[in-house]
Amino acid sequence: VFTIIMSRYHYYCCSIVLFCVLLSVVNCLEWYDSKVLYQIYPKSFADSDGNGIGDLKGIINKAQYLKDLGIGAVWLSPIFQSPMKDNGYDISNYTAIDQVYGTLNDFKELIKKVHDLGIKVLLDLVPNHTSDEHKWFVDSINKKNGKEDYYVWVDPDKMSPAGFLPPNNWVSLLGGSAWTYNENRQQYYLHQFASYQPDLNYHNPKVLEEIKNVMRYWLDIGVDGFRVDAVPFLVEDKELVSEDQIQGCTDVNSYNCFRHDKTKNLKETYNILRELGTVFEENKYKDQPRKLFLEAYTTLNDTIKYYSKHATPFNFNLLLLTRDVNATEVEKLLKDWTDVLPKENRTIWVTGNHDNPRIGTKMGEDMIDAVSMLSFMAPGNTVTYYGEEIGMVDTYMGRNYKSDPRNPERTPMQWNSNTSAGFSNITKTWLPVNPNYWDINQEKEAADKKSHLTIYKSLVELQNDIIEDSNYTTHILAPYVFALK
Repeated sequence: VFTIIMSRYHYYCCSIVLFCVLLSVVNCLEWYDSKVLYQIYPKSFADSDGNGIGDLKGIINKAQYLKDLGIGAVWLSPIFQSPMKDNGYDISNYTAIDQVYGTLNDFKELIKKVHDLGIKVLLDLVPNHTSDEHKWFVDSINKKNGKEDYYVWVDPDKMSPAGFLPPNNWVSLLGGSAWTYNENRQQYYLHQFASYQPDLNYHNPKVLEEIKNVMRYWLDIGVDGFRVDAVPFLVEDKELVSEDQIQGCTDVNSYNCFRHDKTKNLKETYNILRELGTVFEENKYKDQPRKLFLEAYTTLNDTIKYYSKHATPFNFNLLLLTRDVNATEVEKLLKDWTDVLPKENRTIWVTGNHDNPRIGTKMGEDMIDAVSMLSFMAPGNTVTYYGEEIGMVDTYMGRNYKSDPRNPERTPMQWNSNTSAGFSNITKTWLPVNPNYWDINQEKEAADKKSHLTIYKSLVELQNDIIEDSNYTTHILAPYVFALK
């Protein structure tokens, strides 16, 4: 029985009211179903060369820490060559390491180091779009080297009385038209995200094969799987039919004012992801268990469809937890998902990532351990965002760092109370270190038997040592007391 008091007024209780009956110490699940995944934002983990930016050698230097945490796999946010307009989610070369992180040899050393420690390595694959500086896009603009249809190109709506307008009303997730006109090609190209992130065209089978080749390249080097970014947006309606506007919502530039049945979760998208998974069945790679972990912010029913033999979608229900959450709401967040999840599928719970405020910021620092307990004890597996294990919170950003509203949750890892929290040996880091680092840091918490870190490591050990029964029951013992049995 697992009981948790979900109230910030009972913090000390939530750390100790934990009872588990260990029914089995045999864990026969594969690593991707049973081991904790740990997300590293490479720029912010550890700086080895004193330039204020985290790098691959910095991660290598902290490999023993990862082992001591007990995690089973590290997921690296994008380390590929990029102009860094979106911190690596705008890739200009899928098979090259960006020099800000180091070299290919550094990456090979990292793989060997963590593999020797029994830890798997996942890379962040971004198949929906590239940077507009990618050679494929440059060639596509110029209709060279067979790349003319690698992206979604379309003529302007010349019949419009207003002149050259986009072909339909599709809106990007960032607001405004999802189409940008290219003067050189004299056509519009599609971008569901920023204009510097043109969408690849999966109606062209050559594009799918290119991404499969990217996977093969990194699998040959030794990676064990991939986290796949923005999967609902891979395929759009081939006929470019406009989307219906939601009644009463008048802002034609707002993404939330449209029903996205032409640009999101198309059936072809599910087929493409299954096809990507077949790479793992090739003779070269089928010797080891591998997995695709999918990012899909979408409805529960659509998320369920992303499960396949080689793919598991992340579950973001726990991201909906708020400061004033009660036991009834916690039960609903769990049961909304587990009641519709086919029994053969496993849940991967996410409590934080590089796109969302940290737990201690959105819920209060005295709820950090409670959320950790919930994510570990709920049926399934969990993903930890770097720094959550020590209770890091968002950092206030001055005017020089406000270009991306997600920067507060991406600041440097707080290792100790030395210069720049031990992240770097210089004081000016790529994002500012949280000034609370003197109090919240890994070194201090490692020596404290009641710290967030100590509790976190105990939870990892508990999850690693037992296999839980998916046939669980929930109990609301009081408005802020929730139990799993």
